[in-house]
Amino acid sequence: MKPTQNQSSADPEKDLELLSDTIKRLTTFCLKLQRENQQLKQENDQLRSERERVLSQTSAAKKRVETMLERLQALSPQT
Repeated sequence: MKPTQNQSSADPEKDLELLSDTIKRLTTFCLKLQRENQQLKQENDQLRSERERVLSQTSAAKKRVETMLERLQALSPQT
Protein backbone atom coordinates (compact mmCIF):
# COMPACT_ATOMS: atom_id res chain seq x y z
CA MET A 1 0.00 0.00 0.00
CA LYS A 2 1.34 3.44 -0.98
CA PRO A 3 1.70 5.91 1.92
CA THR A 4 -0.46 9.00 1.90
CA GLN A 5 0.70 12.46 2.91
CA ASN A 6 -0.20 11.78 6.54
CA GLN A 7 1.52 8.42 6.62
CA SER A 8 5.20 7.70 6.38
CA SER A 9 6.75 4.79 4.60
CA ALA A 10 8.94 2.26 6.32
CA ASP A 11 11.96 3.85 4.58
CA PRO A 12 12.97 7.18 6.19
CA GLU A 13 15.51 7.75 3.40
CA LYS A 14 12.73 7.63 0.84
CA ASP A 15 10.60 9.97 2.96
CA LEU A 16 13.48 12.41 3.18
CA GLU A 17 14.03 12.24 -0.58
CA LEU A 18 10.34 12.85 -1.26
CA LEU A 19 10.33 15.78 1.15
CA SER A 20 13.44 17.20 -0.48
CA ASP A 21 11.87 16.91 -3.94
CA THR A 22 8.72 18.60 -2.71
CA ILE A 23 10.72 21.45 -1.20
CA LYS A 24 12.65 21.89 -4.46
CA ARG A 25 9.42 22.02 -6.47
CA LEU A 26 7.87 24.52 -4.05
CA THR A 27 11.01 26.67 -4.11
CA THR A 28 11.00 26.69 -7.91
CA PHE A 29 7.32 27.56 -7.93
CA CYS A 30 7.84 30.39 -5.42
CA LEU A 31 10.65 31.83 -7.53
CA LYS A 32 8.43 31.67 -10.60
CA LEU A 33 5.65 33.47 -8.73
CA GLN A 34 8.07 36.13 -7.50
CA ARG A 35 9.30 36.81 -11.06
CA GLU A 36 5.73 36.93 -12.34
CA ASN A 37 4.71 39.26 -9.53
CA GLN A 38 7.64 41.58 -10.30
CA GLN A 39 6.70 41.63 -13.98
CA LEU A 40 3.08 42.43 -13.13
CA LYS A 41 4.17 45.25 -10.83
CA GLN A 42 6.31 46.72 -13.60
CA GLU A 43 3.45 46.43 -16.09
CA ASN A 44 1.11 48.08 -13.60
CA ASP A 45 3.55 50.96 -13.08
CA GLN A 46 3.92 51.41 -16.84
CA LEU A 47 0.15 51.39 -17.35
CA ARG A 48 -0.34 53.93 -14.56
CA SER A 49 2.25 56.20 -16.15
CA GLU A 50 0.64 55.82 -19.55
CA ARG A 51 -2.77 56.59 -18.05
CA GLU A 52 -1.44 59.76 -16.42
CA ARG A 53 0.14 60.82 -19.71
CA VAL A 54 -3.09 60.23 -21.64
CA LEU A 55 -5.15 62.08 -19.02
CA SER A 56 -2.75 65.02 -19.20
CA GLN A 57 -2.91 65.09 -23.00
CA THR A 58 -6.71 64.88 -22.91
CA SER A 59 -6.90 67.75 -20.44
CA ALA A 60 -4.58 69.89 -22.58
CA ALA A 61 -6.61 69.11 -25.72
CA LYS A 62 -9.84 70.00 -23.91
CA LYS A 63 -8.41 73.37 -22.89
CA ARG A 64 -7.30 74.08 -26.47
CA VAL A 65 -10.77 73.23 -27.81
CA GLU A 66 -12.45 75.41 -25.19
CA THR A 67 -10.13 78.29 -26.09
CA MET A 68 -10.92 77.88 -29.80
CA LEU A 69 -14.66 77.84 -29.06
CA GLU A 70 -14.34 81.03 -27.02
CA ARG A 71 -12.46 82.72 -29.87
CA LEU A 72 -15.06 81.59 -32.41
CA GLN A 73 -17.88 82.88 -30.22
CA ALA A 74 -16.07 86.22 -29.87
CA LEU A 75 -15.71 86.48 -33.67
CA SER A 76 -19.32 85.68 -34.49
CA PRO A 77 -21.77 88.60 -34.62
CA GLN A 78 -23.97 89.00 -31.58
CA THR A 79 -27.63 88.21 -32.35
